[in-house]
Amino acid sequence: MMRFWICILFCLPFRMYAQQSTALPIRVVSGVVMDSSGKVELPGASIKLIAGKDTVYQVTNEDGVFVFREVKSAEFFIGVNMMGYQPFYQKYLFNDTKPRITIPPVILRVNAQLLEGVTIKGKVGPKMLGDTTQFWADDYIVRDYAKLEELVKKLEGVEVDKDGNVTFMGQQVNKALFNGIKYFGGNVKNIIKELPANIVERIQIIDDYGEQSTAAGLKQGEPNKTLNIISKKDKSVANLFDITLESNIDDRHEARGYAKRVDGLKQLELQAGIETQPMGVQQGAAVGTISNAKTLMQSTNTSNSDMSGGDRRAHYAVLTFKDKLNARWRYELGYQFKSQNESYFKKENRYEYYDKGIIWGNNLLTTNQHARQHEAKVAMFYQKSDQTKFNISFGWNNDWLHVDKRNQINQSGLINAQQLSIINNNTQKDIYRVESNYSHIFVPSKAVITASIKIQSNPLYQRKQDDNLITYTDSTQYVKDSVYNLLNKTNDHQQQHFANATFTYHFSERTTMVLLAQSNYNVFNHQQIVSNVQENGSPYKVDSLSRNYVYKTLETPFSINFRRILSNQSSINIGARFSHVNINAALLNPKNTLSKSYAIILPEFNYEFAKGTNFQFSTRYYGSVQLPRFEEVMPIPDYSNPLQVVVGNPSLKPTVLHSFSFRMTKLFKPQAFTIGLLSQYLLPSNKVTQQVTLYSKTPSIVTRETSFTQVNGNNSWNGMYHLTKTFDHTSYSVKFEGRWNRSKMISFFDKGRNIARGLQLNHTLTFSGTPISWLDVNLAAQWEQNNSKHSLPLFPTVEYAKKAVNLYGKLFFTKTFLMGFDINQSFYESEDATLNRQPFVVGMNIEKRVFRQKNGVVSLLVMDLFKQYQVVNRRLLMNGYVDIQSNTNSRFFMLQFSWSPQQWSGGKNMNKERRNDGSFID
Repeated sequence: MMRFWICILFCLPFRMYAQQSTALPIRVVSGVVMDSSGKVELPGASIKLIAGKDTVYQVTNEDGVFVFREVKSAEFFIGVNMMGYQPFYQKYLFNDTKPRITIPPVILRVNAQLLEGVTIKGKVGPKMLGDTTQFWADDYIVRDYAKLEELVKKLEGVEVDKDGNVTFMGQQVNKALFNGIKYFGGNVKNIIKELPANIVERIQIIDDYGEQSTAAGLKQGEPNKTLNIISKKDKSVANLFDITLESNIDDRHEARGYAKRVDGLKQLELQAGIETQPMGVQQGAAVGTISNAKTLMQSTNTSNSDMSGGDRRAHYAVLTFKDKLNARWRYELGYQFKSQNESYFKKENRYEYYDKGIIWGNNLLTTNQHARQHEAKVAMFYQKSDQTKFNISFGWNNDWLHVDKRNQINQSGLINAQQLSIINNNTQKDIYRVESNYSHIFVPSKAVITASIKIQSNPLYQRKQDDNLITYTDSTQYVKDSVYNLLNKTNDHQQQHFANATFTYHFSERTTMVLLAQSNYNVFNHQQIVSNVQENGSPYKVDSLSRNYVYKTLETPFSINFRRILSNQSSINIGARFSHVNINAALLNPKNTLSKSYAIILPEFNYEFAKGTNFQFSTRYYGSVQLPRFEEVMPIPDYSNPLQVVVGNPSLKPTVLHSFSFRMTKLFKPQAFTIGLLSQYLLPSNKVTQQVTLYSKTPSIVTRETSFTQVNGNNSWNGMYHLTKTFDHTSYSVKFEGRWNRSKMISFFDKGRNIARGLQLNHTLTFSGTPISWLDVNLAAQWEQNNSKHSLPLFPTVEYAKKAVNLYGKLFFTKTFLMGFDINQSFYESEDATLNRQPFVVGMNIEKRVFRQKNGVVSLLVMDLFKQYQVVNRRLLMNGYVDIQSNTNSRFFMLQFSWSPQQWSGGKNMNKERRNDGSFID
């Protein structure tokens, strides 16, 4: 026994020495950052760890977690910084024998530094969190009473054009969310023009691959951009009202208003408006608070810039209601109505080039048209848990259009003729659709299945009467008259049936497989009865011009994709898609059938790399199948217009579009500098192109025949770049951004092969700042270039450029009394003197905020003060161009009034936890 204790006494020091000698050289330190509630994780927090002489940095991920590997000491210091929160500093001492150390949750408390009229909470800068780019509102300085649009314009990589369209890194932003929930109909213009900037905490721009793809973890094609506005917690519930009146006591009048309530999933909207506006006036940038708030009243059937004069009278109404039925079910109801009457004229000079010569023409088109649109939607959403989701929606659209046209055409060159065409057209179209989506996650395997269906029916009826008088000449005298009066009755019915199912299986945390199966079935029934209208007014059916046609297509792709996470910074997606395509067509009068099938195999590839929240890079290949249109495969010629015959080609094959894209974004936070680059190369295989042939019945009578063929060799390369540098807490910033598009297009004219090469460049350098407290100023320099070159010798080279300098901003006499201004000097340069213009366009307004809460605005506006914004708009054709003179009555004055009371609160959300997208957890 004594020997035992002696051994213990002698061995104990050695045992203690052995324990002390096992200190590890490195260890892993991890933790989580949370807000003051201790329940909500904070992504994007900056973490600094100091161990001895080593200093390393990290950023918390989407779950608020940070991990430091290879930390050399168990005694270290951690500092945490995040915009809007108090800094956190703590020294830690742990046992140095543990290979993995998890520190207690880091709790950050809110901290705000308030300045007069402006809130600044320490610069954080934009962060890239996977498919989401996030901006903190307090990084940017905006004035009191500013709308969200002014804040969005300051975001790196974001552009807002004069019509309120938002793009991010060159891609259109198509959908709007408020705290993670669709903002009424999801209209981006509405949300940026209605909400105030001071209620915003964060702004997210999300790459949205669709609800089903997101659930399946599948990234196919180019994503849609979605704007998500995350409000401050005490500004999540709102009652919004607006009444706006405008008039120049002449030809411009408008009255519009809305009442809205937003409270999470519960939303109520009522909008209405009426207006009278001239057409064809070049639209300069909106000046003033009221002009910037305009969203809905746009022409739905014509492009206003393509008119030479006229007026539009329109009115609309919108009703939206969303709410929860219970904890699992919610619903959405929507209705929209638009009606407009347009009366306009268009002056055109048309130039068409052929291998045999040139056709010159000048047209005077006078149009009166009336349009009505109804749109209704009912949607139901079911969520049993986070694992099971289901939704179904029903939609109906009704479009009615009546058009009276009178077109006077004078042609010379290859065709010498004078034509008077009178067209009466009535069209009615109904669209019925049903859509449904389902997804389920299996626990614990986390396998995912999704399914979706879409059924749409589009019956269309058209009655068109075409009365033409054509006088041919031999350039010196009239030689022949041709008169035809045709009545064209068309019944079209298109049906679309789409089904989609996916299965996702996770082999491990790093490897995932996605199976996808689709079925896309389309049926197009076309019935056309063409009759000659006799002198007594009775129609006589012409069988040779009438057609009865059924066109069916079925595409059934199946794809398999494997996604592998290579590291914490990169992942790769490799797969293949197998498509089987069936094309069936039947011409019932005379009887003729067509049936073909094709098998197409396309690879899929996507590589993504991200370094923290400051750098992202991705490259992708995606192939898609495009089926020929009905008009392109119609085997019987369309002679309904004897001078422009269209002949289909039943032997056309599906077109395969190969898309190669590259995207890179880098944020240099210490230097407040952002750079973005997006490039895409499109290579179509078996591209359908036109083949135009001229046939001369007599020396002065020429008929154009358009047929279709397929070629290889077309391509296009487009992209954009964006650089932003901010100074002095974003009081000053410089943006340099641009786009390019280089294209090659093959077509045939008079059996001659023409290769058209186009180049479009657009570069803009913008300086923005507040040099003194009472002045916001922006100075932009823009350069555009458009070139089009053709291989056929008679085809012209079209080159024109635009250089412009734009000075715009606001001058504040007081916080509530200001003058807005927009001064633009443009230089249009071309070898064609028709396009050479140098308009000096000045728009300005003086506005005063009124009422106790300063939510009313009275404004006096003048646009194009010196009446110089009168240009010739050139529209390029495949074999020429069309010049259209804009409205010369470009100057106008406007008296405006707006009252927009709003009430914001936290409601019942103040004590609720939030998700990263801003939505509240019940």
